[in-house]
Amino acid sequence: MRTMTGVAVGAVLAGVLLFARCPQAQEPASPNETPVSESELQTYIDVYGAMQADHDLDIQNVVAQYHLTLEEFRDIERRIQRQPALVDRVRQALLEKAKARASFVTPPTLGVENPDTE
Repeated sequence: MRTMTGVAVGAVLAGVLLFARCPQAQEPASPNETPVSESELQTYIDVYGAMQADHDLDIQNVVAQYHLTLEEFRDIERRIQRQPALVDRVRQALLEKAKARASFVTPPTLGVENPDTE
């Protein structure tokens, strides 16, 4: 089961990373663009971390919990994606969150009985 969790975590990260590295998604930065604040970066990580932990979550509901519209969240996302160092920070933070969750998952017994209890 740990392998399945690892595969699922890898798939989620791969999706986020592919989107983040997609050349079409990267637009030229305007000279008067607002830099990404630490709180915006943390919100971005928290939103994706929540969705990574619970695949049933809807992004609009998650960003609303942070008092953002989807448009405001996507603006933060675009500004992050224009800065490779921030993309790397997001990647590392999401990977750490996924590893932490995976370490708490205990695999089911799959019907195998414990020989010590017989």
